[in-house]
Amino acid sequence: MQGTQPSAISAPTSKSRFELAPQIRLILAESGVLTATANQIPLTLKSDPTSASFFKPDTDYPSLYGSPILIILDSEPTPSSRFTRTKTTNRAVYDAARARHGIASLPPAQLETFSYLPKPDPPVPGDVLLYNPQGNITETSVYNVAFYRANRWLTPPESSGCLPGVLRRWLLEQGRIAEAADGLLTRESIIDGECVLLMNGVRGCQLGRIVIAQPEDARQAPEPEGGGAQDAR
Repeated sequence: MQGTQPSAISAPTSKSRFELAPQIRLILAESGVLTATANQIPLTLKSDPTSASFFKPDTDYPSLYGSPILIILDSEPTPSSRFTRTKTTNRAVYDAARARHGIASLPPAQLETFSYLPKPDPPVPGDVLLYNPQGNITETSVYNVAFYRANRWLTPPESSGCLPGVLRRWLLEQGRIAEAADGLLTRESIIDGECVLLMNGVRGCQLGRIVIAQPEDARQAPEPEGGGAQDAR
């Protein structure tokens, strides 16, 4: 490596150090330069940030795991590439998918902290569910995903072009989720209103609820039904 740049640590705030936590972000450029930045985020994680992976949609109340993030199914496919299989700062395809549904793009500093931002009322989609040109589900713009099929959580296989996220890998190793067979999790298999398990390395596991909008109202998502059952990965 050619060198490193000093960390951009934000100045102390009036909040107690017990209310905030530093989120460290490392970026390695093609030139070999490593940049480290730190951003303070609220300490809102549960004692077990992966507890939502134990949720069973057919027996449990989703409200036990907090309010869901509304996830809208995209209206166009997103091609898979090395930029979807690797975590990079090139987020053009993700920004385009979000823009199709009126979801603002996220500045780099908010990629892992966006769920801490104020929630709109009434609820609107917080993220978009992507699929590749073959119609296979891949991920959202900031989360790996898993869907409950045959009494277990199934995540799209790496062959779909999804990011093989760190938390996704850990959940696979622990047997909490399993990789779906090729062609099982397709755009047509997704059900309006069903729960989706969302996962990333900073936010842990969360529940989402799928919204399938009609073409004429793709920018308007309904509120989730039921009693309760919102990245970096």
